[in-house]
Amino acid sequence: MYMDEGEKMKKMLLNRQLKKVTLKFWNNMIILSVLMLLLVGSVSAADTALSDQKSIGNTNDALYNDVQASLTKESAIKAYNAMSLMEPKALIKSVNPLSLVSDIDYEIESTYTLTTTNGAITVSVTSQVNSETGRITVLNKKVVQSGEEFTEKEDELLVVSNGKLTALSVANKENAQKMLVNAVELLVEEDTIQRLTLSSQKEFVVMVNDIPDFAIERELISTEKYKFYVVKSSDLSELTLKSYVVKICEAKQTLLEKFVDYSKEVLSAESKEKIRELKLKKTTEDCLELPQLKVYMQEDGWDALPGQTSAYQQFVTPDEEKIQDLSKGKTVQGVYEMAVGWTWVSDSVLFNGKREKWLLPVEFLTNTPGYSTNPSSGNVVSDCSEQANTLVSLLRASGVAAEDVRVVLGKVDFDGSIGGHAWVEIKENGRWMVIDATCGPYYDEESDELISRGGVNYGYWKYHIYPEVEVWCYYNDVYFTDEKAEVADGWSNQYDVFTEADMFAGFLFEESFDVMFVYVVIAAVAVISFISLGKMKQKGSGKK
Repeated sequence: MYMDEGEKMKKMLLNRQLKKVTLKFWNNMIILSVLMLLLVGSVSAADTALSDQKSIGNTNDALYNDVQASLTKESAIKAYNAMSLMEPKALIKSVNPLSLVSDIDYEIESTYTLTTTNGAITVSVTSQVNSETGRITVLNKKVVQSGEEFTEKEDELLVVSNGKLTALSVANKENAQKMLVNAVELLVEEDTIQRLTLSSQKEFVVMVNDIPDFAIERELISTEKYKFYVVKSSDLSELTLKSYVVKICEAKQTLLEKFVDYSKEVLSAESKEKIRELKLKKTTEDCLELPQLKVYMQEDGWDALPGQTSAYQQFVTPDEEKIQDLSKGKTVQGVYEMAVGWTWVSDSVLFNGKREKWLLPVEFLTNTPGYSTNPSSGNVVSDCSEQANTLVSLLRASGVAAEDVRVVLGKVDFDGSIGGHAWVEIKENGRWMVIDATCGPYYDEESDELISRGGVNYGYWKYHIYPEVEVWCYYNDVYFTDEKAEVADGWSNQYDVFTEADMFAGFLFEESFDVMFVYVVIAAVAVISFISLGKMKQKGSGKK
């Protein structure tokens, strides 16, 4: 049955209308997609701008290079933060040498400049630093902009806000000074500083150097000197007045990123201070580099056994009876604590001038105490290679899987002394962590005496940077790689500190922006629109 002219005209008009709707829909979809992509770009740009501002740790070296050795790097970090009174990205332009005030106090003079919308600002600060605690007292501050000098009044602090020099009114200047000037630095929004008492309870990350007496929600990180806690408080002065509080950060993602950067710098300074204290440079000439070591091994008659890639693997012996007996019933931490009791002695002393010699673990444990060349008679002694090989042997015998523990041969930088070394890495929660047995007692050749030192605790290098320069190879009795190959699960991964992962653990940030979410929304809108158009077209093309 043919359609009459009226029906044809009606269908033609309907098709035209559908084409217009379809064209309008796709125009709108294109505009929506462009807008969403622009939004993604602006958010990414904002994230980049935020990351560019993370320069608290990046400018510290300008200060470190000029201060005297008597001021610890940790104190220098705190001094830097004290001098950056106006905002974290302030750059120190020059630092005068420190002058001694008393046995433990130093004065430091600094100048830095900031560029603002109203012209450059020059700030001159004279601070007094307690070298034992790192606490800062600002003696004098001079702020000059375009030749005009500005002085803080009794109830205000000079800060830079939105690119302009601003006098920040504060109800309690003593508390505010402590937040912005002393070792305690508060990473919160500006209006929170003005309102020392918060209107509602908020969550903060607090860095302390002593046991706190306030309520703790949970612990994030614990080191020898510092602890990082999450606390809830509605009164900032309750936290800022505590003498043991070093830094406070509001639990917001953008602020916490700056706090993590600061924490890494402090923990890096702490590890360097520990290396100097322990004189770990005693170990940096322990291992020859691989080509030379291979020659020494061949001279001693060591070759790779069938099924092994390297002769080094023969020195990890978890199946030996003595190794099994020593490890029986011990935890991983217990094995490590036993290993730290071994005494470091150079091969040249232990073997009458021979630079490199490796002993099997049982020989090291059983025979070295009675060597006539042992300067610490009765003690188990060796250099780093025996200590690392034997520690891994004991850990393997105690039940640690071959995939989760390894000897590392490489180069380290202990307090400016760079050389070959052997150490151990073990997996903690899927990530490698350093444990080094050579941080215990050692024989000092220069003074001809045994130096007692307690080393570091088992988890020390979890949150501190181990001074690794390069890695030559990883191995144990089962696996070997000198090319970062994935011979075992995760063996291509290198050691990394846990700071960032643990600091962010447990936080859900409302302000985080997921780019994939944008594309999912666009795709969903498109699918729904296609379905709707299909129904409209089907309805419009129906016959009588």
